[in-house]
Amino acid sequence: MRGYAQALAGRAFRFRAQGRIAYGWLDTQNGFSTAPIHVAVALHGGGAVEIQRTTVKRMAAFVNHFPMLVLGLLVLDVLVIFALAAQTTVPVERLVRAVRADDAQGLLVRGADELRELGRAFHEMRARLHRLLEERTRMIAAVAHDYRTYLTRLELRSDFIEDEYQREATRADLAEMRLLLDDTLTFAQQGAGEGGAVPDDGAARVDLVRELETVVRLRRESGEAVTLARLPRRAQARATPVALHRMLANVLDNAMRYGGGQAHVALMQAAGEDGQEGWAVMVDDRGPGVPEAQLGSLTEPYLRLETSRARSTGGVGLGLSIVEALAHRFGGILTLVNRPEGGLRATLWLRRAG
Repeated sequence: MRGYAQALAGRAFRFRAQGRIAYGWLDTQNGFSTAPIHVAVALHGGGAVEIQRTTVKRMAAFVNHFPMLVLGLLVLDVLVIFALAAQTTVPVERLVRAVRADDAQGLLVRGADELRELGRAFHEMRARLHRLLEERTRMIAAVAHDYRTYLTRLELRSDFIEDEYQREATRADLAEMRLLLDDTLTFAQQGAGEGGAVPDDGAARVDLVRELETVVRLRRESGEAVTLARLPRRAQARATPVALHRMLANVLDNAMRYGGGQAHVALMQAAGEDGQEGWAVMVDDRGPGVPEAQLGSLTEPYLRLETSRARSTGGVGLGLSIVEALAHRFGGILTLVNRPEGGLRATLWLRRAG
């Protein structure tokens, strides 16, 4: 109103809106209104001129509701951003899980073209790696077979060595060579997923209670100091009896060699890292333990903390590597920790069966 008064330089004027005179309340009205506004201005000659201002209805509705439109657009933008983020992050998460789980089908994710292409690249790389592992295993198996032939010949020829001491020493060396070949071949087969792969439906099943009792009983009968804690009434795990016996044999052999010649075996229910239910087979020894900095490297193939290469003091460093490879085949985990009271604890966690 003050703006009109200044522009008209003191001339008398009147506003009429929505059929009534409007003065003080005009400033509070919407900037755009569908109702016409009449402005009458007195002239010097005694007459008057009337001006009518009308806003297009659609334009007025748009301008008057502009804040709500802006708010609606912001909400829509946020929803679109979340939808686009979900289309990107969800396939990426699935791809990461598939890579970590070595899931061939999970690598073929859906989503943007770039993500699908990345999944196909991972799938092809996985296939190439598996082919390389299979070729390596076949090569090692062929070499091991040929070596066994030569070892057999050497064993036969060792009978012609006249010196008894040298003859027995030669036979011992040949026996160690044969065991070395067997361990190397076993590790290669497990690393390539061979040696009786576990069915996809998890049909592999073993009675832990019965097998642990059998293993400990046989160890005791052979004169080893192995004790067994009280076992639960029933414990079924995902593994085969042969694989379980191999894992327990390697862990107990490690305890006998480095753990003071004593071992204590216990079984308890425990959840895995992914929250799945399972069973933990714990083997405690009475040895000096292992430096914390070297715990993580104990399962590396051909790595030994004991520096001699004599098999009687530790073999070639494949025992725990084979245990870890076998455990992974069945979705299990091998962990090694120093006990506060001294000694090393090897825990073999296996998924519950059924």
